[in-house]
Amino acid sequence: MTMTTKAATFDMPIESITRYHSKAFETFKDSSGEMVSFMTKRLQEDMSLGEKLVKCKHPMDVMETWADFYKTAFNDYSAQATKMFGLMERAADESQAVAKDVAEAGGAILEQVEGKAT
Repeated sequence: MTMTTKAATFDMPIESITRYHSKAFETFKDSSGEMVSFMTKRLQEDMSLGEKLVKCKHPMDVMETWADFYKTAFNDYSAQATKMFGLMERAADESQAVAKDVAEAGGAILEQVEGKAT
């Protein structure tokens, strides 16, 4: 008794997979650029603190300078966290949509393979 096998041919969902990777890279690029920009701004602020403190004439000026510095830093970090969460939320939504497309394409491939196997 000889057993024969049929080779199933099917189209890979390359377009969907490529789109997924492109979106992931774009999101990574956007979030990395955003973080570099933010860190550059914060580093400039941090470095300017010394200059501001040297110019203080009274202890109250020092206290106000420190208070302004920390208030600004807190606001900057809060705003940055909000931006980053927004980017991640967008990335998750886009990934979910592309993953759905890939899953549907995979289902179509299975149907195609099953149809050729019978």
